[in-house]
Amino acid sequence: MPGLNQVFEESFQRVMGSGTSITPEGAAFFKQFYVNFLATSLAVAEHFRDTDMQQQVTMLQKSFYQLVSMYAMDEPTENLKGIARTHSRAGHDIEPALYDLWMDALLRTVEEFDSGFDADVALSWRLALAPGVALMKHYYST
Repeated sequence: MPGLNQVFEESFQRVMGSGTSITPEGAAFFKQFYVNFLATSLAVAEHFRDTDMQQQVTMLQKSFYQLVSMYAMDEPTENLKGIARTHSRAGHDIEPALYDLWMDALLRTVEEFDSGFDADVALSWRLALAPGVALMKHYYST
């Protein structure tokens, strides 16, 4: 049985395609993510009420790869720290609890796009992105 890192990496490739550029599958994934995320709560929908969603999808693609980079490198990039500061209380005021909804929406989207989705895949995504999500939560009050 493969380890959870391998499970994540295989799932990631099924969802996003291979390579470093955004594939059509990856672009569709991020658009669907926002459909799922906005449906999680009125508070989430309110945060994005006056947002250009096409631009937001592009921003998510870039920041998402920063989270994955933290998984791969075991430390945050300066870009990810900057994103965390932007989302802090002093920035966009994204409350830490909203990251749990973010993760739930992400996993719902992975399930929709990954034909191999199962409990191990869900756990592997949670574990891979947990350090980056923890960083985002940490920077809320700093």
